[in-house]
Amino acid sequence: MNQHFGLRGDSVQQRRERDGLKNRRSHSPSDQTNNLGNYNTAASTCGPSPLKNLCETFLQEASPEALCSLHSEKLRLFCLDHQQPVCLVCRDSKTHTNHRFRPMDEAAQDLREELQKSLQPFQEKLKLFEEVKVKFDQTAGHMKVQAQHTETQIKEQFKKLHQFLEEEEEARMAALREEEEQKRRMMEEKMEAVSREIAALSHTVRATEEELRAEDVSFLHNYKAASLSRGKES
Repeated sequence: MNQHFGLRGDSVQQRRERDGLKNRRSHSPSDQTNNLGNYNTAASTCGPSPLKNLCETFLQEASPEALCSLHSEKLRLFCLDHQQPVCLVCRDSKTHTNHRFRPMDEAAQDLREELQKSLQPFQEKLKLFEEVKVKFDQTAGHMKVQAQHTETQIKEQFKKLHQFLEEEEEARMAALREEEEQKRRMMEEKMEAVSREIAALSHTVRATEEELRAEDVSFLHNYKAASLSRGKES
């Protein structure tokens, strides 16, 4: 029985090696390049989600020849349980017993659709934020224009205020100078009147003093006239 099992195992192993060799010969390097291009396309649609790791796994697992790192067979299937590309030998191995598999193109298409669905809410949110940003930019621009307009108004108002204050200052200073001039003229007139009074009194005093020094006869002759003269001046 052991011998039969050994022969059967050798037969299975040899058949797998022949199939692997045939598969490597039947697929040109251009096919491998196209498959790698599909992986790159799938990876380019990855966004900020756990599926991005899966896309990166595609690229990491797919070597330039797209061969299995364990068995050097071409990666033909995708293990849904382990979420990784596998070859036909991996499919039949104990590691993948009772696992679910899909062809590479079908798995890539399904994951692209799933990724596209998960990407849609982010795209909608991005669009919403972009619209909000546009509104914020418009509001900021309006606020800037409004601030500039208000600044211009304030400057004009203060300019008018300064002009009014200058005119008011000039008018008050002119009124002050006019008042000062009027007071000065009034004072000069009063001083002139006082000067005239002083001169008149000085004359009367000198004349009276001279009469007092005169002789008695002369004093008595001139007393009446001097008294009348002083009465008139007083």
